[in-house]
Amino acid sequence: MGTSPQSDFLRALYQSWSDRMAANPAMTLADLRSLFDEWH
Repeated sequence: MGTSPQSDFLRALYQSWSDRMAANPAMTLADLRSLFDEWH
């Protein structure tokens, strides 16, 4: 059984966030908010 397009989208989104946070561990709260606001 395969994954749904929605699951694939969320997986890619969370991986993108994880990669960006790992690349910038000193991310400010404002930066984090901006990162998560992209989802809306």
